[in-house]
Amino acid sequence: MSRLKARHKLTLQLAVTTFVLMAAMGALFTLVAYLHATQAYRDSLKTEADDIAEDYLGSDGSRIIYQDKSGNQTTLTNHLRESNSSALVFNINHQLLGAFGAFETAIENNQLPIETDTNAVSLTSLNTILERVIATGKYEFNSHLYAGLHELVVLSYPIQASGKTIGVLQLGKSSTLLSQTLVTELLILLSALPLALLLSVLVAAWLSRSAFGPIHQMRQSINQISSLKVNKHLTPSGHEDDDLTQLALAFNAMMDRLKQSSARQKDFVGNASHELKTPLTKAISTLDLALSETHHPELELVKSDLLDMNHLIEALLFLAHADDLSLQQQNGPTDLSSAIDKILQRLAPDIEPKHLQIITTNIPQVNMAMGKVHLDLLLSNLLSNAVKYSLAQTAITVTAIVSANKLQLSVQDHGIGMDKTTLDHVFERFYRAPKAKQQSVGSGLGLSIVQAIATVYGLTLQVESTLDLGTTITVMHIPLAPVTAPQKSTRST
Repeated sequence: MSRLKARHKLTLQLAVTTFVLMAAMGALFTLVAYLHATQAYRDSLKTEADDIAEDYLGSDGSRIIYQDKSGNQTTLTNHLRESNSSALVFNINHQLLGAFGAFETAIENNQLPIETDTNAVSLTSLNTILERVIATGKYEFNSHLYAGLHELVVLSYPIQASGKTIGVLQLGKSSTLLSQTLVTELLILLSALPLALLLSVLVAAWLSRSAFGPIHQMRQSINQISSLKVNKHLTPSGHEDDDLTQLALAFNAMMDRLKQSSARQKDFVGNASHELKTPLTKAISTLDLALSETHHPELELVKSDLLDMNHLIEALLFLAHADDLSLQQQNGPTDLSSAIDKILQRLAPDIEPKHLQIITTNIPQVNMAMGKVHLDLLLSNLLSNAVKYSLAQTAITVTAIVSANKLQLSVQDHGIGMDKTTLDHVFERFYRAPKAKQQSVGSGLGLSIVQAIATVYGLTLQVESTLDLGTTITVMHIPLAPVTAPQKSTRST
């Protein structure tokens, strides 16, 4: 449950809640329907008791007289059997005066006295019911189980004459129909549960989609916001007092503050780098002039340090303005093979002393849909890192694979490699592994620049490395112009 997405959790919770509510409503409806059927059953017994008292039972003073006043020449027993009912008649002394319908057969078979619910009704218990009805003059219902018969709903009905109760009519009717009604309603409820579950899931999915729709749109907008698009704001879609609207406005305000802070930082880095670069350029020019007149090893060392500092400042300037999308359009498409050749020529002074073999595999004659500045920085940092950290007399392999108008470029070396701890920090600015510091010089900004370029163009970087065996850096989804036939070449130095 804890691993589910918030939307799925909400869907599950809503589905369960909806299903439970629907099941509860179904159970409540079943209960109400059963109670209504029970009440209707009792009402029919009361009506029938009224008819029996009027049509078949008379009085002679305090005595109850059985007589057929209905005029339809039908005995009470036949009348009761037609309605699937039974009747017992008691006087005020609790003496059984007559049994009609099924009770008549029960008496003949010596199946009386009766049982009520689960306990046998003793004469004392039966007398209690009769006494209560005679004393109050009010009818009451009980559930009786007569020996050899079905469970009955029994109405104890007072027989009155001249305003006095002179006996009790107990009218019973089988409750089988009620039980069948309950079973039928329960079966309908159980049959409807799968449909209710499906409906609950659909309703919950629709509600969660409606609830998370604005959040999903907001997340997509946030994912599009980066250092490249700090001007992009979320668009509130609800009422100004809506929680999501307030969240969007708060996020926009935060982005404005970040934009201002980022602008101040870029201005500071740019101004500081420019102020440093100007005297450095003058110092390097002065050293070049001095070295042209006389060779001085100390001045050569100073010039080398100044050039390294100049490269560091240029890297900082690039990172400060890496989000300048206008660089993407500089000089139009750039040929990949030519760019790699030019960079390898620049790196020749570092390649030759190590006797490195440079292998270029399947480098197609394609135009890269990248600005020349960005492509040059991308390739030069990947290749220079491979040269720096490669062991002597090993190979550096450059591989390019074209697919769906995209290029996948890999640079593999056989050098010092990196452990997992180093891999976790490889793209951090100025970070250099302890072993790398011992192996060669550098600023620790090379892969940071590669990552900044990848961010500009939406590229994917993948680094695989094994300590003391080497490193492979792969750049995926590089945009291309139309591709021509690939060629394979091997270059050794």
